[in-house]
Amino acid sequence: MLYFYRPLSPSSPGSKHDRKLFSHSGAAAKIPPETTVGGDCGYQGIQDDLPDHSVITPFKKSKHYPLIDEQKRLNQEFARGRIIVENTIRQFKHFAVLAQRFRHDVDKYDDAFRSVLAIVNPRIQKRVAAAAMT
Repeated sequence: MLYFYRPLSPSSPGSKHDRKLFSHSGAAAKIPPETTVGGDCGYQGIQDDLPDHSVITPFKKSKHYPLIDEQKRLNQEFARGRIIVENTIRQFKHFAVLAQRFRHDVDKYDDAFRSVLAIVNPRIQKRVAAAAMT
């Protein structure tokens, strides 16, 4: 499995919900149909934007419908895969330009993000390759 991170849409100032940003960004058109797309709970309902893709999000319990054991087990499996993504986000935040409030032009943020990706992506590839060998 290849893990490679790249921006699918330009940066957006302010606080916005992940799902809303994804839906309005046009990023869905950039994802090949054979790709399996996974997202955390913030991406519930994303399959509406990606009808030709395999979409995986965790199950959510509701007030009247608790999760059954199989759903809990599947959520745990999903979380094991998500940890790679969460650890990568943590690596991004080692760089002050991404960890702190960005007070410059949004276009410059995109450049800064791509620069950090150029540093982080090889680290991720090396780590994933090492894990695959064990």
